Amino acid sequence: MNISASVKDKTTSVGIQGVNITLTAGAETFTGTTGSAGGCTLNNVPVGSYTVTATKTGYTEYTGDLTVTSETTSLTIELEEE
Repeated sequence: MNISASVKDKTTSVGIQGVNITLTAGAETFTGTTGSAGGCTLNNVPVGSYTVTATKTGYTEYTGDLTVTSETTSLTIELEEE
């Protein structure tokens, strides 16, 4: 599965560039970095349960859970400024 990730500022809803996104399940890790509009694509992610982290200097780190199914195509994250 290819997952389209979008990261926005929680207060302004503006996309955030340069956010590192990681999906982790055991030894499997998938990573991406958001572009100028706050989006990126995580490619070839198998169906399963993942821990999601999103980090960028100046923002509070996001950690959450994501279950990827055959219908999962997107992930939206909101970050708060520190």
